[in-house]
Amino acid sequence: MFAFVPVLLLQIAMIVFDSRWIFTAQGIVIAAALWSVRKDYGLSPILLLGCPLLGFYTTTLLASNLDRYAWSTVGLGILFMLDGTIALIRSVVRKSAARVPQT
Repeated sequence: MFAFVPVLLLQIAMIVFDSRWIFTAQGIVIAAALWSVRKDYGLSPILLLGCPLLGFYTTTLLASNLDRYAWSTVGLGILFMLDGTIALIRSVVRKSAARVPQT
């Protein structure tokens, strides 16, 4: 629960400060917060590595702040969707392997 307080503060900082590098900081802070709770929620490494890379991408390759906000939001949504898909596949494989009778 407390791991997401820095993430919320950084989201507010994104609105208040007009800096390109706030998106890289956002990716690093989100990855650090997710790293601290990774054992509890079983997060995949793709999510942990994707957040800083997404932040760096939005900082370096996009020109306007509106584009950065939009792509940052879309990218995080895609990363979380990918993490959920990986978790679903792991669960299905684990449960189907447990049901196979040993002969």
